[in-house]
Amino acid sequence: MVESKLPSSLSILIGSFNTHKRYPPADLNLSSWLIRHPITPHIIAIGLQELPSGFFFLRKKSQDQWIALIEKTLPNYKLLSYIRLNGTLLFIYIHSSYFNQCSAIGTARVRTGFMNLSGNKGAVGIRFEFNQTSLCFINCHLSYGEDSKAFHSRNKQYSLIHQSMLFKSQCNQYQWNINDHNGIFFFGDLNYRQTVTNQDELKEKTNILKTYSESRIKFPPTYKFKANSNLYDLSRRPSWTDRILYRAKQCYIESINYWTTSMIKFSDHRPIANLFSLYSQLPSSSSILIGSFNTHKRYPPADLNLSSWLIHQSITPHIIAIGLQELPSGFFFLKKKSQDQWIELIEKTLPNYKLLSYIRLNGIILFIYIQSSYFNQCSAIGTARVRTGFMNLFGNKGAVGIRFEFNQTSLCFINCHLSQGENSHAFHLRNKQYSLIHQSMLFKSQCNQYQRNINDHNGIFFFGDLNYRQTETNQDELKEKTNILKTYSESDIKFPPTYKYKLNSNSYDLSRRSSWTDRILYRTKQCYIQSINYWTTSMIKFSDHRPIANLFLLLRLIR
Repeated sequence: MVESKLPSSLSILIGSFNTHKRYPPADLNLSSWLIRHPITPHIIAIGLQELPSGFFFLRKKSQDQWIALIEKTLPNYKLLSYIRLNGTLLFIYIHSSYFNQCSAIGTARVRTGFMNLSGNKGAVGIRFEFNQTSLCFINCHLSYGEDSKAFHSRNKQYSLIHQSMLFKSQCNQYQWNINDHNGIFFFGDLNYRQTVTNQDELKEKTNILKTYSESRIKFPPTYKFKANSNLYDLSRRPSWTDRILYRAKQCYIESINYWTTSMIKFSDHRPIANLFSLYSQLPSSSSILIGSFNTHKRYPPADLNLSSWLIHQSITPHIIAIGLQELPSGFFFLKKKSQDQWIELIEKTLPNYKLLSYIRLNGIILFIYIQSSYFNQCSAIGTARVRTGFMNLFGNKGAVGIRFEFNQTSLCFINCHLSQGENSHAFHLRNKQYSLIHQSMLFKSQCNQYQRNINDHNGIFFFGDLNYRQTETNQDELKEKTNILKTYSESDIKFPPTYKYKLNSNSYDLSRRSSWTDRILYRTKQCYIQSINYWTTSMIKFSDHRPIANLFLLLRLIR
């Protein structure tokens, strides 16, 4: 048999559903749950909780019913393995074309019910290798309840599962724990609730999401519904008890879509699903950190710690681009003083990086730092400036840019400072300045042998104090009143407005509408960029702005 071509990335679908101890209707259609996206997954993991249990024949009946329904919905998939603990059941299905790529299958169970002996609560797991990538899938059902005791019980059960789960191969030759894998998916009815004050226990009262990631939830709470109805049973607070978490080691996982369906309603829960792409760490992939900060014409404190801004907890970037705006300017020695202070602070924070290039226009400066071991992979460096101040002659507003080649990928970084102001005139002026920068910026090589414009690059990053404001009706000007995000992308903003703060305080100065003036945008050509994290920090507060940063993975050139 001719083997299928190995995929450059793995597409993985996770589905989870608490069935409320009910048998599925014979005519149940699973398409809205398991077939929701045009991408055909290589791997589908389906976790069920609260299946009818009791006598063996009752357990087998519900299990066989689900297998029949799943295989009717997924005719091109083969069952690789399954494991059950009372009412908690996990299936792994593989697309038939790739079934032979799977090896080293292992399974595990952990009981967390009464005295950790009962299996009414607990977890089941399956691990295997797919094309030299180790994958681990854990379906769990933690303790129910809205009170403090139930919350602490869930936390203990989560810890017990992660301490105790040991995967054994089918011949008991090998053992693996959860952390021994490249891709780890932890999902099921975690049972974390909304509190009386509308807090999400999982996000705001545990540390679990410091270890795992979760895609942004854009669907309504999945529990508790009246049976066969889309109305909530208000005897419980509606909550996102059903969750899908993930983490990666030596690979990158991108969430494509995270959804529920209202078409399957025989339970008091709604099923959820998440489609992922898993990319192996390839030599052609590059990690890039962008940092931007308006310093409000102030010198940085000598003891300033930049770690909360420029250091990601798990990924060490190949490239770090740092854009500053409103540095102290004026006489040459004042400019040089602020510049030298920032270089000293940055290089203290990033000792394993070398400065590739920098460029300045009045108070706007851009530094490019490269991880030392990759410095020699950079070539074809070019720089550019565009003035957009008075009559386009002054450099108090404008942009600076640096471009270079890294590992056969052309990259362009533009740090800008556009006009301030909340009125209509200022808004239109920002739009004109944005257009002028994109029309006029021309990168020249160090020997003036060649020239390139912004569009001549695979990866383009446009960032800085764009100065777009929140309107009186709470609209984000950048998103809702310009076409810029039709050309560029921006990661989801999950942090508070970065302007305007009282100096040395985390309180807003309400003489201005609090706004996300500081932004990081990106676009690509013949490559793929994944945003890993977009953040600010409240630890650096000598300015009226807060610094922002975005970590990206430029995965590979598409040839």
